[in-house]
Amino acid sequence: MSLEVSPSASVPAPVDTAAPRLRVLLQTALDSAREAVVLDEAQKAREALGQYSESVRLLREVLARVRAEGGQEVARREVARVQAILDTYTSRISILRQIYRIPAPTFDGEAQ
Repeated sequence: MSLEVSPSASVPAPVDTAAPRLRVLLQTALDSAREAVVLDEAQKAREALGQYSESVRLLREVLARVRAEGGQEVARREVARVQAILDTYTSRISILRQIYRIPAPTFDGEAQ
């Protein structure tokens, strides 16, 4: 299964003073996702899970920041695009955990 992150997955940053920081955060999340895909394809499940998890964490932060900007049409489109990417990687985390019987971490960071 190929989960390659395409360059088109990049989301243009909203135009405001926080845009450069948001863009860097988004790029970091996408870079983490790309690394996760490489590890996943190399069948390094635990390492891939770590990278997918980091990407999901960063994407959630991007979503929170974009949503906080308000109801601009651009922001709504960005939220939908980032949410789709987030959903893909959240699903892959779940699948890998099931396949390799890797327990989900608890809130304190330890596996269940």
